[in-house]
Amino acid sequence: MIIPKPIFQGARIGIIAPASPIDPHLTYQAIDQLSEIGYEPVLGEAIFDQLGFLAGYDEDRLTDFHKMFADKTIDAILCLRGGYGSMRMIDQIDYDLIRCNPKWLIGYSDITTLLNAIYQETGVMTMHGPMLAELLGSVHTNWWSELWRRVSNPTCPYMYPNIKKAQCLFPGEAAGPIIGGNLTLLAASLGTPYEINTTDCILFIEEVGENPYRIDRMLTQLRLAGKLQTANGIIFGDFTDCKAPDHKPSIPVETILLNHMQQVCTPSYIGLPAGHSLPNYPIPIGAPTYMDADACLCTIFPE
Repeated sequence: MIIPKPIFQGARIGIIAPASPIDPHLTYQAIDQLSEIGYEPVLGEAIFDQLGFLAGYDEDRLTDFHKMFADKTIDAILCLRGGYGSMRMIDQIDYDLIRCNPKWLIGYSDITTLLNAIYQETGVMTMHGPMLAELLGSVHTNWWSELWRRVSNPTCPYMYPNIKKAQCLFPGEAAGPIIGGNLTLLAASLGTPYEINTTDCILFIEEVGENPYRIDRMLTQLRLAGKLQTANGIIFGDFTDCKAPDHKPSIPVETILLNHMQQVCTPSYIGLPAGHSLPNYPIPIGAPTYMDADACLCTIFPE
């Protein structure tokens, strides 16, 4: 495990768009807010590009990605947004460059692909956390404050806040490096050279906007691939807007999760406040983690 160096106010933060674009006007507003809270944004050359659902051509997005890691004056890298497109780049990434220039890569959603590939290929920790596009209107929230604390003191023990809707799915305690992110991207990694490796890990899973039958299908795929059984523990975050259309027969997501966890008998709970909802607390991918499924609690870098 390689922990990127801490960053503090005044740090130069590279801004890249590895996936989809957003309105340039909103990007400039978010950049201004990042400056106002004491960081120096450094813009990738392609962040305003658009090619349909992509933030420009693959080679241009990849060039920005590599330049930010190679530039010794850049302290961390913050992704603009998710969407789609990160997976198109992962077989072209220079992982030796990242290993020799470790720095925090921050994002989630479609960025799940990059976070886990980098950790698996290099041992460099990455940060599953809020992205630049979300800074507008939430800059002073607890989860943004926690992100800045995480990257300034990454090995400080931290217990995630418990939430009322938390539910134990299968009892037990577990420990290991935490990995994971968006369910769709985790399932999409199967059968590729960058397939998620859950062995002896704590697997975190979240999702947004998927019909419950699709949630069930992707979890079944992970189970059949042995990914749910080989994890030491599993923590589910938010499953935002994961409902069937009106008047369509369905099964609640919580019931689907419970069914799968009872089959694999892996300590697990739902209720970590991270993912496509608010709050969206940061999760350092690769960090040593302890979880207590009965109490629905999770601590990174436990003492």
